[in-house]
Order: sequence, then C-alpha cells, then structure tokens
Amino acid sequence: RRTTDWAHLSEALLLDSFVEHRAGHADAARRSLDALFALPSAPAELTHCGRILAGEIELLRSRYDDGLQQLRWVIVELDSALYPLALYRTAGAYLEVGRSADARQALIDVIDAVRRRPAVGREPLRVAAERELAALPAAPDGGVR
Repeated sequence: RRTTDWAHLSEALLLDSFVEHRAGHADAARRSLDALFALPSAPAELTHCGRILAGEIELLRSRYDDGLQQLRWVIVELDSALYPLALYRTAGAYLEVGRSADARQALIDVIDAVRRRPAVGREPLRVAAERELAALPAAPDGGVR
C-alpha cells in the first residue's frame, strides 16, 4: 500500500474509535484502536492520538496499569506534540492509585515540557498542572503523601 492509503485508513480507524467511544461502546472503540496500532505505516501523530484515547478508555474502566501502558507509548516520544498531555493524564492516573510522588513528578515534567516547547493549546495544560501540583498535600517529612 502507498503511504497515503495507510494514512487514510489510520484516520478512518481513529475517527471510528472516537465515535464508538462517544456512543459508550468502549469495546468497539478498542477494536478500532487495536486495528490502528496494528497498521505497519500509520502516521505517528494518529497513533499517538489513538494511544491517548486507549489510555482514557482503560482509565475509565479503572484498569490503571493498562491505561498507563497506553500513555507510555506517547511519553517515550519526547518530540510528540501530545507528550505533555500524556504526562498530564499519567499524573491523574498516579493520583487515582495513590502514587502521589510519581504524580508530582509527572506534573513537574508537564510544566517543564510546556515551558521548553511552547505551542498553541499547551498553556492551559501547564496552568492545570500547576494548579494540581499546588493542591497536592505535603507529607510530614516534606514529601508528598
């Protein structure tokens, strides 16, 4: 197949997964996403969007390890435009499972990533990370509970 064919198929699968997710059909959304991830030449930005959606689906199901694993696919790509968003969602998942120190570090990393590479749409993410970081309770030893 030509590269444009893979891109069109990737777009269709990602769109289908969003539609299925919005309709409350998480399993169908995951099947579309898994098909996207299996494509040999899917564009990275579409795959990253899919990984974040897959992470969200798993987090909503309280499958935190699976959700974090999906988000890690994006986090390892430091140049991805979605890197700060994946870190931010990772921090939220860490908080859900009681990993406050890891959440704190992820929020700090979000703030640093947005400051290092400002882009349209990232500023609200930095502000949200700063707000959540300020709201984290301090442990008696000065760390985070």
